[in-house]
Amino acid sequence: MTTKRGTLLKNQIPIRTHFSDESLQGFDEADTVAHCGNSLAGNFAWSLIMTDIVTGWIEGRATWNKGSAGVLEQIQDIEAHLPFSLRGFDCDNGSGFLNHHLVRYFTDHPNRPAMTRSRPYRKKTTTPRLSKRTGLIHGSCSATTALIGRASFPS
Repeated sequence: MTTKRGTLLKNQIPIRTHFSDESLQGFDEADTVAHCGNSLAGNFAWSLIMTDIVTGWIEGRATWNKGSAGVLEQIQDIEAHLPFSLRGFDCDNGSGFLNHHLVRYFTDHPNRPAMTRSRPYRKKTTTPRLSKRTGLIHGSCSATTALIGRASFPS
């Protein structure tokens, strides 16, 4: 039997049960939304949404497909525009987040924000709260993506 792809990486990223101090700003949850219509086949835009769990501050970016380099680039851009330091980053178990590029970024990060993930094989524990806050943003990103088109996205 061989080790399943990603198993070793998942073992490096702890499952979040709570942030160390949820009264401090800077602990963010990240999620992606596909803008693909009825099928995940082919190439299309994804929204990346990061929400601070204390302040409710939301930052969103679009990326073409969900490759690790594109997702990391958008996370870095979001972090550069946050009005506070990033203390923690919680994500789902998707390949856009669970990859060596992102693990290396947070491991080498000067502030060492905690990187955690949701429980395996389950919906993200915080999805209902996150969805309430980002419902309108998802619609806006979809309309914007349709207007600006593929040429506006990095390769």
